[in-house]
Amino acid sequence: MLNKMRKNRHRHLKYLQRRQCKICSRPNQDNFKDESALILLIFAIIGALLLLRKRKHSLVAALVAKEINQFGELDLGYYNRKEESYYVEMDKPRRCSYNKVTNSFGVGKTSLSIGYVIPPQMSPHGSVPITPMPAELRGITYRQLSAILVNIQRRCVQEKWIGRDGNLLTPDKVTLYDVSKYIIIPYTETSKASFVETLPSTAGTQRPQLYVSHMSGEPFCHIISCIEQMIEDFKVNRTDTDDDRRGGGMTEDTPMWICAFANNPHNLEEDIIKDDPSTSGFAKAMEVTEFRTLFILDKDGIVFSRIWCILELGLLTKDEDRMHPNLTGIWAVYTAHEHIWYTNTEYAEKRRAVGIVPGGATSDNGYAKITAFREQHFPMERLLKALDVQIEDTTASNDVDKNRILNVIADNIGDLDTEPPKQHPNYGTLNNAIQDEFGCFISELRAIQVDAQPDKVKS
Repeated sequence: MLNKMRKNRHRHLKYLQRRQCKICSRPNQDNFKDESALILLIFAIIGALLLLRKRKHSLVAALVAKEINQFGELDLGYYNRKEESYYVEMDKPRRCSYNKVTNSFGVGKTSLSIGYVIPPQMSPHGSVPITPMPAELRGITYRQLSAILVNIQRRCVQEKWIGRDGNLLTPDKVTLYDVSKYIIIPYTETSKASFVETLPSTAGTQRPQLYVSHMSGEPFCHIISCIEQMIEDFKVNRTDTDDDRRGGGMTEDTPMWICAFANNPHNLEEDIIKDDPSTSGFAKAMEVTEFRTLFILDKDGIVFSRIWCILELGLLTKDEDRMHPNLTGIWAVYTAHEHIWYTNTEYAEKRRAVGIVPGGATSDNGYAKITAFREQHFPMERLLKALDVQIEDTTASNDVDKNRILNVIADNIGDLDTEPPKQHPNYGTLNNAIQDEFGCFISELRAIQVDAQPDKVKS
């Protein structure tokens, strides 16, 4: 009984203690209720400020993203067109290179860097860092060219690009004229420098291994197709041959000279005309490449009516030794042409371009049959247009350029701005030289295509 009373008393004391605690705590709870409204208001104000700040930052980020997004492939990177899972970084400088040594399949064993590193410098006429270098050393790599193509494919239809004829463009119709208008000029507006110098992926001089002669009205995708195929045809570089001299070991990081990306669009006089067009940046670039030239032939042969292209051919044909495949580099003629190239009876490869190379491409491994098998797909009718070349009847985007070039050919170096002669013996000499060289291409191709026909047709 006594224990029971003690337990009850203990419970009663605990009850009183709990009750006392509740009574004592009531004033604090009332104070909290009085201050809660103020606290909530403070939190609400802080939240609103944070929200406004976040929205402000989001707006700024959106504006920045929009600006970056326009040329995102050039400044940041892009997904490879063939391997969509492979992301190509473009925001870091990357040295140019080629494979000094490969096996007979073109797998590189030794890679050699090209050019020298130049730390970025502020553009003297712009407000952004550039990699300054002479015009003849502003080659561009296939990796950089692919970024342009991907940028075209994303923006062209979305932004409703308009061509020189006033019609809406599709990616397959975009020419270098359009690339200059919608990409090169706006991209270099703040740098006031060339496209190659402005790219963040340019690490230094990009001494070209190859000179690309083309017509600016050719669709850019066709130019890319020809370059792609030439890289494939010249990826082999063996030590026991003269492949290196002829431009073997090409990779996506091997630079080539293309005027639109090498010249400064904001100061063309500096890189193109000067006093003598034959001593401009493009002529120096041809010397740097040791006259290794990729001549891109359009399907209509319009390139033969463009005086700049004829001048380039004139420099190639000026010295016969330059054209001899055993004495110098290469002069390859490529054209965009979809066809099926068979490696054997069980496998067919779809190609978008084909080229003719005197002496064969390095990837032909010295086998004439492989060269013939590859070149047989070249459209003969496109080569035939070269037989009608008349430099005096060619055109240029600028009449001043045509007059100066004709005066150079006529040896009127002292007064390039005078009216050039309508006829001159040097015109005929150049016309004949070009026609003779392409005549050799035609004869070679005709023999190849005849041999490729069934016996009953050859008889």
